[in-house]
Amino acid sequence: MPSSWWHHIEYLGSGSGMSLRCLSPKMADRVEGGNNVGLITHMDELMRKAFDSDWFQYIERKAVEKANKAYSDLQGKNQS
Repeated sequence: MPSSWWHHIEYLGSGSGMSLRCLSPKMADRVEGGNNVGLITHMDELMRKAFDSDWFQYIERKAVEKANKAYSDLQGKNQS
């Protein structure tokens, strides 16, 4: 699966998953990946502990908004 492609996975039990890919040749992609692992993941864990279900509902709502916008943009391009 190419990097930055959205995907959906449902786990039946608790645990963690990892996707291994080769490093991108673009430095910007490498920096973004490092930021996601080194900062964003820990920030998300902190926010989940501090705000529990409110944080989950917020990020879920934002994900739906982004998906709807991307879908609308794609539909607009296809109709042009």
